[in-house]
Amino acid sequence: MPNWEEWSFVKEEELQEEKAAAAAQEGGKDGTAASKQKGEEAPSPTPRSSWLLPCLKQLQLVECPKLRALPPQLGQQATNLKELDIRRARCLKMVEHLPFLSGILFVQSCQGLEIISNLPQVRELLVNHCPNLRHVEMLGGLEQLWLSKNMQKISSLWVPGLEEQHRQLHGDEHKLEVNEWF
Repeated sequence: MPNWEEWSFVKEEELQEEKAAAAAQEGGKDGTAASKQKGEEAPSPTPRSSWLLPCLKQLQLVECPKLRALPPQLGQQATNLKELDIRRARCLKMVEHLPFLSGILFVQSCQGLEIISNLPQVRELLVNHCPNLRHVEMLGGLEQLWLSKNMQKISSLWVPGLEEQHRQLHGDEHKLEVNEWF
């Protein structure tokens, strides 16, 4: 999706609400008008993201060079998300506030990525060719970190902090495993 710049559920959900309201006013066929005639408040439609995202286990975002941000709903409603794979999203600046992501985060060729933060359940982080990644923090569940050769220099800015956080949370007997891959 090379031209995808913004990912939001808000516009779609607002559109659904507007359609439901219009149907209710016109005596819609979906039953909302009948309940309104009885003096009750018309039920609001259930936003699609609220029932789709809890089912999401794996998400791959590939070839989205203009995507600037992940939607907040991903962190709030994707309660079963195990794997997030982001490749070639060069305008993406941050991957943060995904409290339910519980398995693997893989980021590759995200040249604009600067921050990975507040992913408390992520167990494995794989990073390749993210030359501007300056802050990686608040990954309390991290067990394994995989860095490509091209990440060795820049990662020296944040790996010591991750190792210290891991030591504070898990003690000296469970060290953060830092690996290099080619």
